[in-house]
Amino acid sequence: MLPPLSKKGLTLLELVVVLVVLVALSGIVLSRLGGDGLRVRGPDGQERSGAELVTITNLQRLRDILVGTPDQPGYLQDVGALPENLEALITRPDGVPVFDRASRSGWNGPYLTASVRDAWGEWVVLQQGNTSNARLVSGGPNQEIDTLDDANGSNRVDDLLLFLLREDPL
Repeated sequence: MLPPLSKKGLTLLELVVVLVVLVALSGIVLSRLGGDGLRVRGPDGQERSGAELVTITNLQRLRDILVGTPDQPGYLQDVGALPENLEALITRPDGVPVFDRASRSGWNGPYLTASVRDAWGEWVVLQQGNTSNARLVSGGPNQEIDTLDDANGSNRVDDLLLFLLREDPL
């Protein structure tokens, strides 16, 4: 007689987390090996370095974890608001209730196992002036975030921005 099949496996969220970590690591390795010299045309039609494309992909995966996808709810859908910072994806913030299956609300994490770095080895930052301007930001090749007090991201220099709840105005 065969033993019963185990229902152990990875959830979609766990797979996304693994992908985010792998993309971040590959971006760091690519930039350390001189990947910035390689220029390719991204999905937006702009010519970008390999490190920029890796970082943009990383930001998109992180956005999916924050706001959710049609197949997988994210932090925003679970908790009802965006977190103050990205640490809330790893450790439940004080005052945020644990996920309740009956009401299908509350912190259902951890959503990530570690904080996310860009392809240049710097931390990705969640900026929120107000919810409609919430965005993920990488300091880009110069590793300095130039958009701290810039609501529309027009002063981005080489920052890479991904707005969470609206299209990029620029």
